Amino acid sequence: MPEDMITLREISGVTLSESRKAELRKLGLEICSGEESGASIQADGILVGGQPDNHVEDRIQIVEAGDGPRLLLVYGDKIRVGLADEWSAAHPGWEVIRMFRFSDGDKVLLGGEPSGKWMRKLSRQLARRNIISLLCRRGEVDEAVRQLGLYLTWKERFFMRLGEVCDEEGSQLRIQVLARALGMDKRVGQGWLYPERKSQTRLCRWLDQQLQQVLKRTNVHRITLWGNISFWLQFPASGLLGKEVRLFSSAVDHAKAETVPAEWSVYEDWRSALSQSDLLMIGTADPVISEMPLPVLAREMAKPIVIDACSCFPIEEAESCRIIYRAIGENTNVWEWSRL
Repeated sequence: MPEDMITLREISGVTLSESRKAELRKLGLEICSGEESGASIQADGILVGGQPDNHVEDRIQIVEAGDGPRLLLVYGDKIRVGLADEWSAAHPGWEVIRMFRFSDGDKVLLGGEPSGKWMRKLSRQLARRNIISLLCRRGEVDEAVRQLGLYLTWKERFFMRLGEVCDEEGSQLRIQVLARALGMDKRVGQGWLYPERKSQTRLCRWLDQQLQQVLKRTNVHRITLWGNISFWLQFPASGLLGKEVRLFSSAVDHAKAETVPAEWSVYEDWRSALSQSDLLMIGTADPVISEMPLPVLAREMAKPIVIDACSCFPIEEAESCRIIYRAIGENTNVWEWSRL
């Protein structure tokens, strides 16, 4: 293990996934596993990386503070506002730091005491990894995280409305071009879809509207849903009644897979999910679909009809492959002129 790694025990009552551990390792944080015992684990401190359960306080008491302040790192976006400050007041033997990593991976917020031992060590090791850190108060991290979610929701609402304007104008306006044009101003930035939103209601409503347009015009029997299971659990399943529904997710959460409607089939192989499908609906994107050559996509399907809430493909390329393709704000007349 590199000498500058900080070793922490995770105690929030939620087992971290391997991908989450790898994410933390890139920040210089090694997460211990095993039973909580204070004496048996040689760790620099403890990590709360999710919404804590009711036994976290007991676990904190088990771990001895030792000589000097140990690190209690409160990490992520699923933390109650004010919790880190409460723990700082309740556990003076610990240096409590509130930490948040932005989605691009190279910027971090660190909230705590500016002169704290662990605050200084964390900021130094992040710098060695070319990660920019902003040092502030714990409460400022909480508020930034809360307001970030509100802003991204507002931004997405704006672009969804812009997509409606593009739809009203037909092929004269394209949302992806306008989004890129507006994003050239760094105050706006590129990328308007927010994949980690908590509520998928707006996109699910749009997908359902497009599905109804397809069902009015053609006989669709086999439908493939592409994306995270948690996304499709928010989709109104009534629109899929009587259809053979296949759900493909590149990272299947088996616990969530058990909660999908009984008549749906969950696939871990994309070819099997797409084979002879009449309609593909993309709810969340992954590298598999984003990098898939459109001729391959068309070849796998019985009817190459695609409804895409993530705008994975250029519409011109889809048209050249004879795919009936509908994305947000990309040619509202597709259902009018297409011979489905």
